[in-house]
Amino acid sequence: MDENEIPTSPAEQSGPTKSTGNIPNPDADFADLNMNVAMTWENNANLTLKWITQAVYKTKAEAFSAMVKQRKTVGGGRQSLTQELKQLDAEIDRNISYVKNSLKEKYGKTEAFAYYPQFGIEHE
Repeated sequence: MDENEIPTSPAEQSGPTKSTGNIPNPDADFADLNMNVAMTWENNANLTLKWITQAVYKTKAEAFSAMVKQRKTVGGGRQSLTQELKQLDAEIDRNISYVKNSLKEKYGKTEAFAYYPQFGIEHE
C-alpha cells in the first residue's frame, strides 16, 4: 500500500452490512450530521481513523452537503414547472381542434393531414 493511499473502511472490505437505523433517513439531516461530525473532528485532533483522514472526510461531507442543497433547490422548482407543463398540455388539448379546422379550411379535408407535422400534430 502506498503511503498516501488511505485504507478502506472495514465495512467496505467485508461487503454489505445491515444497518439498525441509527442514522437519520432524510438526506438534509444526514448532510447536517456529516457537517457536524466533520467540524467536531476538526476541533478534536486526538480522534483518528485508519481508513479516512479528517481532511478527506470534511471534503466528502462538504461535497455531499452541497449536492443535497443543489438537489433541494432544483427539486423545489420542479413542482411549479410540472404544473405549468400540465396546464399547457390541457390548453393544447382544448385548442388543437381549432388548428386542425383551420388547416382543413385552407388545404381541404384530404390535404390537411399532410400539414399536421409542421404544427407538431400526429395524425391518428
